[in-house]
Parts: sequence; C-alpha cells; structure tokens
Amino acid sequence: MTRGRRILLTLAAILAAGSALGAADGGLHLLTEAEWRRTMEPESLKAESVEATWSDAEGHALNGLDPVSFFDSPSPAKGDVRIEAKHGAATYLFRSEKSRAAFEAEPGKFLPQFGGWCAYAMARVRAARPAPRAWKLVSGRLYFFENPAVMDSWERDHRTLVQLASGNWKVLRK
Repeated sequence: MTRGRRILLTLAAILAAGSALGAADGGLHLLTEAEWRRTMEPESLKAESVEATWSDAEGHALNGLDPVSFFDSPSPAKGDVRIEAKHGAATYLFRSEKSRAAFEAEPGKFLPQFGGWCAYAMARVRAARPAPRAWKLVSGRLYFFENPAVMDSWERDHRTLVQLASGNWKVLRK
C-alpha cells in the first residue's frame, strides 16, 4: 500500500469515528478501548453474543434462512427445522442435507461477515441489526445491511468500507 493510500485510509477511519471523538469540553481525544466498545455496542449486542447472527423467535440464526442458499440460489431459502447444524453460539437451518454438508465442510465460506451485523454500520463505528432481505455477495463473501439504501452507499466505496469494518470488527470481538 502506498503512503498516500495509507494516509487516506487513516483519514477515513478518523472521519468514520468522528462522532465518538468529541470530548465534553468541545475538544478531541482518543478513545480508550472500553469507551470505543461502548459506542459500538447497542444494548442488545453483548460480548458473549458478538459472534452469533440475528435469529428468529425460535433461535434459528439468519431468521431460519439457509446460509448456503445465499450462494447457490437467486434468493435465500427457508431452512427445514429437521436439518440443522450448530456453529459457535448459533443454530443454522438448511433446506437439504446437501446444503448442510456443504456448510459443515466449510462454514467460514457461508457465514456472514461481521457476525451478520450491518457491514456499512460496522465501517462507520457502530453496530446495527440488518434487514433480513438486505444483503449482497461481494467477492464470495456475504454482507448484510440495515436497509436497501445503505447497500447503495456500500457499493460506491465497498473496498475502503470493508477495510474499515474489518478493523472495527476485530476490536469489537476482543
């Protein structure tokens, strides 16, 4: 990465975190990790659930949608409650045994990025629950968004936003 690109990314990170840098006296200060985590964590996002994706009333991750179907179907398919697999704290449903086998063989390939939280919000130093039907596959990775309008913003500069969100996600997961 060139020096100019590195400075631009650093500036983008500072701008993304700008609202969290304001001090009570109107000046600026760097946040401690604990302060940063508090700005990222909505009441419903706790450290023990950071890896778990959003779930339906029965506790099925991705609202019961088959994670593999995002990759091999024109639209995501509902999973069958008789065909499930656990990964971390989440229970996923699948539409077929073949789909479950693909997931179990390579779960990282099918898991949503940033624990299923809105990718655009994660780049902007906040955590937001996604809309179940607001998603995109980019370079073989599954990203969710809080609404369709955010997806359009993501498209304009997704490479930089992925880098910012990835850095924020690493800190949040500590």
